Amino acid sequence: MTIPFLFLPATAAIILVILLITQITTTTRYKKRMREFIGWLQLVRKWCNRQYLRMQQCREQLEIKNRETLQTDFLCSQSLLLPELQDHNILRKHSLALKPATIKKILRIRDQTMIQQYRLYDFWSYYSAECQTLKTQYFNSISALCGINDQLRQHFNGKPTDNSPAGSWIQEYCSIFSEWSDKGAHKDEATVYNMIIVKVIQLNRQHANIPFTALTNEHSLKCQLAYQHLQQLDSLLGNRLQDYAYSCKLAARTIGVLCPKTRTIKIVHPYKPLPSNNPIKNFLYTHKKAIYRLVLIKATLALLLILLTTLRSNQTATRNSTAIGNILEESMIKSDDQLIEEAIPLLLTKPVTTVYGLDISRYQGKLLNEMDSLDTFHFLIFKATEGNEYTDPDFNSNWKTARQKGIACGAYHFFHNNVDPVLQARHFLATLPQLGQWDMPPIVDIEQGSLKAATDIPTLNKNLLIFLNYVENKTGRKPVIYTGLAFADEYLINPDLSVYSLWLAEYNGKTQPELPHLWKEKGYIFWQKKDTYRIDSKNTDFDVFNGDMAAFHQFLHQSSSHKPFSRFQGTAGY
Repeated sequence: MTIPFLFLPATAAIILVILLITQITTTTRYKKRMREFIGWLQLVRKWCNRQYLRMQQCREQLEIKNRETLQTDFLCSQSLLLPELQDHNILRKHSLALKPATIKKILRIRDQTMIQQYRLYDFWSYYSAECQTLKTQYFNSISALCGINDQLRQHFNGKPTDNSPAGSWIQEYCSIFSEWSDKGAHKDEATVYNMIIVKVIQLNRQHANIPFTALTNEHSLKCQLAYQHLQQLDSLLGNRLQDYAYSCKLAARTIGVLCPKTRTIKIVHPYKPLPSNNPIKNFLYTHKKAIYRLVLIKATLALLLILLTTLRSNQTATRNSTAIGNILEESMIKSDDQLIEEAIPLLLTKPVTTVYGLDISRYQGKLLNEMDSLDTFHFLIFKATEGNEYTDPDFNSNWKTARQKGIACGAYHFFHNNVDPVLQARHFLATLPQLGQWDMPPIVDIEQGSLKAATDIPTLNKNLLIFLNYVENKTGRKPVIYTGLAFADEYLINPDLSVYSLWLAEYNGKTQPELPHLWKEKGYIFWQKKDTYRIDSKNTDFDVFNGDMAAFHQFLHQSSSHKPFSRFQGTAGY
């Protein structure tokens, strides 16, 4: 027994050295990550300052109507796009060293800046094309008015005109262009408009019955409409530039406040206590390293003694422990099989050829509690949210009741076209409970009631794809689109939408529904055959799955074969 007790102090010393090296390595790694994070913040801050100055230059060029320089400055700002803004790994690596409120603030600033940036660049594409068309129309009409002036001058060639209304009109019309030519014949839009267009329109109003006014009126009014439209576009672009510049300035200032605080963050482990006014706690905090070392040495000695005692156990005890281990392993395997069987909803174990379901919202009230039996239905879909604020008051209770009755559950979000799609997706995911293997994938409902404002079809499709991609990335499940036949053919035109499964509302009374253009080849996954199905004197929607129970199992398995979804993952924001 002498050798083991001489061996214990040396082993304890080696373990202590290993623990100290591990602590030093961990601290060094944390410091390195913090330096990387500070460098990232400084890089983002410099980018925001550059974008702010560039937007101010664009606004100055817009005010003096220098569109060529404005286009050059704006294209330069587009080349300054920063991919580091989308680097989620930076925040994940420092989620333990930073406060959650700080991370949320950084994420909120980043999202606001990127949203303003995408809106500005989308509007710029429309602005540049529209300006080119309007300027062409404007200067073509000006050229036509100048051509009329030249023709009149060549015709009279210095001859005096009579005092008739037509002669007076010709004299005044030619004098307008003479005055413009004497002052340098500037061709900028504002000068031409004030010196020619305004005066020609006033002249034509004074001589309304002169034959010359018909042609000049047409060209002058075209110039006036084009000029006013250009002014409106400049005003809208100025507002977008101002909003984006303000977002960049706010982001730069906020990060400027966060950078000094980040430099002073101490790298501490979660188990280390914080200072307190209690003298005993302060003493423990001051001498914590010595206390930890003493505790670790004693714990190491105790573990080594237990290890030596265990090694002296006889062969009979070893065989008994092996037998016990085999018994435990068999019991664990059996309990796992039982859990798997219990995880399958009861009504999904019946081998039926047609799978039926209902979709329910608060308008049906406490329908699930009032129904005596649900044996004929295999899935239920509940309305969860709408827009970025509304939550169905009966959603949680309906979901819990359906789970208890052994039915597959699904949830849908009612989409609004006038609300930011990312905000809607976050609201939807924050409301969803944790999805299990036998729960249906998330669903988005888009129909005529979703159009709360004037609708631009490409923008509507783009925002819907943003919503679907966000939900799919956060949940790992490909969402389902609910819509009607007429609405889909008119509004859902982007081919990228066809990769998502279709839940079609189509009440033709036939054995198969008529499919929208985008889903002609892929087909539908659910069909809402009726919207007047009556249960206990209440109307509800009646749905059918496109396949038998085996196909329904396969659909649920495929939709849940990605990463699991939890409420924390859905609301973290990155």
